[in-house]
Amino acid sequence: MKEPYYMKNNRDIIIQKIYLLLQIPLRISPVVFLVIVCAMALIMRLGLVLFVGQIRSTAMYEPLLIAKNIAEGYGFSLHWQYESEILERQMVMKQTPAPPYGTTFIPPLVPYSYASVISIMGWNTNTLFFIMILQACLGGFLPIVVYYSTQHFFDEKSSRYAALLSLLYVPAAVTAITFSGSVFYSLFACAMIWALGNLFHTKRITAYVFFGVLSGLLALTRSEWYYIFFILVIVFSVYRKSLFDYEIPLRRLFVSLLCFFVVTGWWTLRNYEEFGRIIPVTGHPWREMWRGFNPYSTGSGTNAQGLSIREYRDEYTHIRKKLDSIPINVSFEEKADQIYKYEVLTFWQQYPMESVFLMIRKVAMLWTIDIYYDKSKSLLYIIPQLMVSVLIFMGFYIIRGENKIAVVLWSTLFICLSIVFSLTYVLPRYQSYIFPLFLPLAGKAMSMVMRKILHRKTVQIK
Repeated sequence: MKEPYYMKNNRDIIIQKIYLLLQIPLRISPVVFLVIVCAMALIMRLGLVLFVGQIRSTAMYEPLLIAKNIAEGYGFSLHWQYESEILERQMVMKQTPAPPYGTTFIPPLVPYSYASVISIMGWNTNTLFFIMILQACLGGFLPIVVYYSTQHFFDEKSSRYAALLSLLYVPAAVTAITFSGSVFYSLFACAMIWALGNLFHTKRITAYVFFGVLSGLLALTRSEWYYIFFILVIVFSVYRKSLFDYEIPLRRLFVSLLCFFVVTGWWTLRNYEEFGRIIPVTGHPWREMWRGFNPYSTGSGTNAQGLSIREYRDEYTHIRKKLDSIPINVSFEEKADQIYKYEVLTFWQQYPMESVFLMIRKVAMLWTIDIYYDKSKSLLYIIPQLMVSVLIFMGFYIIRGENKIAVVLWSTLFICLSIVFSLTYVLPRYQSYIFPLFLPLAGKAMSMVMRKILHRKTVQIK
């Protein structure tokens, strides 16, 4: 039976409205677009702070604990995160917030940032609320950074779609209400991509300065980037003739190296003076690896029951006893990490195939979803996570053979990050800073998808 004219007419009107709606982000000016997207990102984060914030049940992540100790005059210090089997030691650790020596438990930038606020406002609920407000404001700039980082590699449409995806990627917004420092990770990581893109197309020495400085700041928030930075420099040195738009002398990359060492050097020097050994950023790599390689490991930071893999659990009593045998002095962290080293190497020797399968599972979860973490069951995590994941891999497929700079850069980052987390463990808050790094690829894929959709709508309207 022939379709009634009025039904066909209504359908065409709906299709036309959808077509016009999908065109809006591409037709407004770049400034107006960025203002709208950033305002929406800010409103989303402020809404999370006001209605979902952890004020009543604050998760005391290590950055916040150390920040509190700094503000109260104990310096950058923290008790090792375990409950002693020795009652006297347990009481001392509870009564004194910090040991009489410093720590290299985490990188310094986030704790010092928190400490600057706590020092002014004091340690109270209002201060924690204010820190979340600041993090919401910082996170509101993410679409701008993603937009400009994408512009160096792809077209305007891809840049706008990447910025829109940064708005739709809910896990990045949630970082505003946690005290883990994840909001700093994503901003510095995306800014580093922006600086890298600028590096490929300009001869100005300032581009190399910014790359070195931003990479240094990123390393002081996430320790793995201390080493990834050098890998990137080596890759650029090898491919410099084919990647750059101009002949690049190696001495320009040395400028980036120098700036990187200037930014990070003070912390490495502090660690050497305090502990008598060279510790670039953090000094307990084996402890992080142990959380990903033990009989209860799943690849996530939690076990199969969704419980955190940490020393306080009953199944790790033998580790607590070994930690109790170490005197509480400046060498505690170094000796403690040797305990975890023994645990990891023993696990590898006893369960070689299981270790390999764990590594594969970690990589798979890193680029999709963490199926074990208790808070990862929400659709607000699963849907945007899988959506962006699919678009990232589509982006890889689209740019193959047509954009060598992008292929080399994101392939290097993909390999480096996969290796890092295959050796440690995966958590959604780590994904919340890694995925924004790859949003330019997702934006490129989204641009292609929308182009086909809009083309189909145009044909139907005609």
